[in-house]
Amino acid sequence: MALCLVTWSLPHFAVGILPYPQLRLSKSNLCGANLNWVDLREVDFSSADLRRANLSAARLCEADLYSANLSEANLREANLSEVDLRWADLSEANLNWADLSEVDLRRADLTQASLVETDFTNATLEECYIRSM
Repeated sequence: MALCLVTWSLPHFAVGILPYPQLRLSKSNLCGANLNWVDLREVDFSSADLRRANLSAARLCEADLYSANLSEANLREANLSEVDLRWADLSEANLNWADLSEVDLRRADLTQASLVETDFTNATLEECYIRSM
C-alpha cells in the first residue's frame, strides 16, 4: 500500500472525535505529513516512512511503529505511551515533553534526538542507540 500524504491536517476541534483503531498504514509513505493534534491510537504504522512528519501533540497510544522511519519528525508533546518502537529510526527527532512511558525502544536509533523533559518511565531501552545533540 503506497499512501502519499504531503499535508494532511485536521483542525484542533477534531481531536478526540476521530480515533482510528485498527487502521493499517504499515509501509506507507507519509513523509512530511502534518498529523499534529490527531488521535491515532492503535494505528499500525509499522515500517512506515514518517520522515519530517509533524506529529506534535498527536495521540499515538498503543500504536505500532515497529521499524518506522521517524527521522527528523516533530513529536513534541506527543503521547506515545505503550507504543512499539523497536528498530524505529528516531534520529534527529524532536521528542521534547513527549510521553514515552512503557514504550519498547529495543534497537531504536535516537541519535541526536532532542529529549528535553521526555518521560521514559518503565520504557524498554535495551540496545537502544542514544547519542545527544
